[in-house]
Amino acid sequence: PQSDWDGPVSSEMELLAITIHGDMIYAVGEDAKIYRQKHATMCNISKWEGPLSNTLEVKSICFYGNKIYAVSTEDQIFWMVTVELKPSAEWRSLSQGDVTTIGICNTDLKKACEEMLQVSWRRKNMHLERRA
Repeated sequence: PQSDWDGPVSSEMELLAITIHGDMIYAVGEDAKIYRQKHATMCNISKWEGPLSNTLEVKSICFYGNKIYAVSTEDQIFWMVTVELKPSAEWRSLSQGDVTTIGICNTDLKKACEEMLQVSWRRKNMHLERRA
């Protein structure tokens, strides 16, 4: 398919990373702070809400379950419960070594990939076995 890209899709804030959680797009700005906005209302004049945290400078974020994980500019992993994400909230340290980025497979993506692979595997008389 062919389309004409008509960007930018939000305000012209420089972003280093983005991730989606629920109905929100979260971003790491050039200032190493976390921002967000609803993806349903994102347009070329929409503004980012934030910074959402002033207690940690980050370069990468992701979500899993009820937690947000962040890689700091010092290459360490930190986390907090998502509902606690406020400018003054303290992060909890998780890593003991250097980390450059973090990503967690979204359940929907995992399910879609499994279904796609299962179709391919069935053609080869193979299957995916789940064990407890």
